[in-house]
Amino acid sequence: MAGVYISWPFCAQKCTYCNFASGVHAKSTEVEYADALLREIAGHEWALRPDTVYIGGGTPSAADPAAIAAVLNAIPGRPWLEATIETAPGSFDTTKVEAWQAAGINRVSLGVQSFVKRELVRTGRRHDAEVVRNDVALLRDHGLDNINIDLIAGLPGQTSESWDESLAATIALDVPHVSV
Repeated sequence: MAGVYISWPFCAQKCTYCNFASGVHAKSTEVEYADALLREIAGHEWALRPDTVYIGGGTPSAADPAAIAAVLNAIPGRPWLEATIETAPGSFDTTKVEAWQAAGINRVSLGVQSFVKRELVRTGRRHDAEVVRNDVALLRDHGLDNINIDLIAGLPGQTSESWDESLAATIALDVPHVSV
């Protein structure tokens, strides 16, 4: 199965655990990056049509939905079996979800990392468990049921009890995929 991974290395803040090539940059840099990405995609000779597309980060959910749509429109193979956007909880709304769906997104990966407030604060995350529950409900309300929750095991100060709390909260949301 052929797939394409697009890195969108822009974030609202740099989380303490993150070692990815991402960070906080001026909006003009993000626009320049999108233009360069479109040029690179246009110049690529597609030996295989991709079956899947994944836009990861950084925080692509914080990007202008028109920029995400432009990038997706440049990639052949539509409709893909799966097209995923990585998100930070609380970084999207109905308008973005609808724009993503129109652009071909049919799976959302939520970078939850933990459901425990003290662990989230230590890592620099801005959401809480209620934000995650609301995001999952919003996605489901728009027919986006293919949801992944991303958790991190071994966060500083994490205990077996706090890990169990995050697992229980994840199980309660009944999403089809969890990555750890």
